[in-house]
Amino acid sequence: MGKINLVNLPDDLLCSQILTRIPLKEAVRFSAVSRKWCKVWTRLPHLKFTDEFFNSISTNANMAEDIINKIIHMQCVNLESFELHNCDRCESSIHKWLLWISLSGVKCLHLKSSTIRMQMEVSESIFSCMTLTSLSLEYFKITEVPARFLGFSQLVSLYLDQVELSEQAFEVILKLCGCLQYLTVDACSSPSNFLIISSTLKSLALVRLDKTCLVEVNCPRLESIKVCQILELVIVNICLPVCVHLEADFHHLQHFVTVKSLRKVIYFEVYSMNGESYHSVVLLCSRIMKGAPLLKTVRINLVNSIQIFEPDEIDYFLRTVNGLLCLAGDSPKVRFSLSWGSTAK
Repeated sequence: MGKINLVNLPDDLLCSQILTRIPLKEAVRFSAVSRKWCKVWTRLPHLKFTDEFFNSISTNANMAEDIINKIIHMQCVNLESFELHNCDRCESSIHKWLLWISLSGVKCLHLKSSTIRMQMEVSESIFSCMTLTSLSLEYFKITEVPARFLGFSQLVSLYLDQVELSEQAFEVILKLCGCLQYLTVDACSSPSNFLIISSTLKSLALVRLDKTCLVEVNCPRLESIKVCQILELVIVNICLPVCVHLEADFHHLQHFVTVKSLRKVIYFEVYSMNGESYHSVVLLCSRIMKGAPLLKTVRINLVNSIQIFEPDEIDYFLRTVNGLLCLAGDSPKVRFSLSWGSTAK
């Protein structure tokens, strides 16, 4: 068996198959193996400065900023993705970093602050990243969108986790994302109203909204919807014309599900969070199964309801649901699972 001389590997292969699979710090060290490789790491299409990176450098934020500065300015290829954690520790440099990577045509951007107690305002320069296809923000605040913002014309996926949003900023961003298909709003400080209007959105997740607000959804191409761990005082109005994946809390599900909206549902999951009786859960299951002829999978999560179930009631519940499966359209082959806490039956 012949020997493989790593030094003779093409730079493109070295970057795509080896250096991209190891931490950035190790990739820079690896380049010292050969004089030919001394700057090969500057062609890496993905830059990740995660918590691991900051912990391995120093507790000195200035040192971390200096290193990131040098790495960003030495990049000689267009970036595919850029990920930065601990943004609040290098707040003074984020503006110029985002401007720099916007010029490199970055496609995927993930920014995360290190605390939720005092969310930092997202830098205006983020709205200069016109080539983004995926944007993820954690622990930030967006109160205003610059007037010069023309939109993320290529953005397909938007993930907002514990982001404090103004109603105006949220609506403007959605309006100017003409290709958006996937939207997740997780534990965000919600405005008085969430108005979600999109002709392209296919998947929507609304999770952990804990303030009273009105959520209006008008997305004619919506195929997947998840509405869970939301305060009962949150009013959710959703039209589901072509939904195939349905996942929601019991309280909200019973309000926005109609027979018409169930015609194309293949996957259905309900969370019973507030101790609803098994009678009400069975009634809802019956309604959904009768109206969903294409249904293939049913999952019921009884998080708190199990506390009020007697053993004979659980058996009755299971027998009743088993009978309901026969009503699930023309095909009786429906996968069903029931779980409560860490136990599934």
